[in-house]
Formats: sequence, structure tokens, C-alpha cells
Amino acid sequence: MTRATLLLASLAIVTACSPKEPGGRKVVAAESTVPLMDSAPAAEKATPLLERGAPAVNAALATGDVLAGSSWAWLFTQAPGEKVAAPEPANYVLAFGTDGRVSGKADCNRMTGAYQADAERLTLSAMATTRMACPPGSLGDRFAHDLGLVRSYAFSTPDTLRLTMQADAGTMTFRRSK
Repeated sequence: MTRATLLLASLAIVTACSPKEPGGRKVVAAESTVPLMDSAPAAEKATPLLERGAPAVNAALATGDVLAGSSWAWLFTQAPGEKVAAPEPANYVLAFGTDGRVSGKADCNRMTGAYQADAERLTLSAMATTRMACPPGSLGDRFAHDLGLVRSYAFSTPDTLRLTMQADAGTMTFRRSK
């Protein structure tokens, strides 16, 4: 075999083994300003136990994680000097799993990662997103970027979630979608 044939065969194998979504779109990790490691003590990360040392069935719910199992549609972000509204809230969604995972939709792209929540702090980490080219006017990149700045959360009503970004960068407002 020639060097060119070996090179082409190697390239074909690497391309075939690359992660893809249904439909053939390649999945890549997004750049994020979210720290990949947190500073919570190991004791806070331990699996909660029920009476007599039995492990809790759902660790997120046993620790009082009120976000677990909820899904939210983005309405708008109020930042210093501007208010950015979601053109179609159903296209900008954040869903918190009961397993510490978070997934979402940023217009034409999907995203996934991990989250940790306590009484008011929220950390989204290791976020990855597909990198489709969304239509003109899409706020998908802005939405994903702002999520990387989130540091805390609060409920203004049971169906309205506010995520506060670091360094007074603003507040993202969501409504419960399920």
C-alpha cells in the first residue's frame, strides 16, 4: 500500500468513528467560561443516605434540589442597558435531570452538561453543544454564552425562574415548561 492509501484509510476510520447526532451532524464541545471543576468539599458531593445507612433513591431530590426534574423556557435576559427577549421561547429550553445532568436547546442547537444546585447557588459545568448554523437573528449563541455566566437562581413565582449571572452581567428569566 502506498502512503497516500494508508493516509486516506486512516482519515476514513477517524471520520467514521467521530461522534455524530442522528442526521449525520457532528457533535463538538463548545467553548465555555464555566469552570470544569468545583470547590465543593467531598462530603457535600457524597450520596445522601436515608435512615439506617440505606442510599437515597434519588440523590438530587434527597439533597433538596428543587430544580431536579424541571424544564424551563427562556423568556428574556435583562442585562445592564439592554433587554434581550427570546423570539420563540420554546426554542430556548433548559431541563434539569434528577441525576445532576442538564440538557437544553439553544435555537437549532442542542446542549448537555452537568449542574449542581444548593439553596441558591447554581453551577453549570462541562457544557457541550452541537454547532449547527442557526438562521439569521438566532439568539442561540447568546443564550449558551449567558448560561456559562450563571451563578445563582431564585423563583419569583413557582413557575418563574430567574438565573443571575456573575459580576452583575444580568438576569435570565424563564417560565416553567413542564
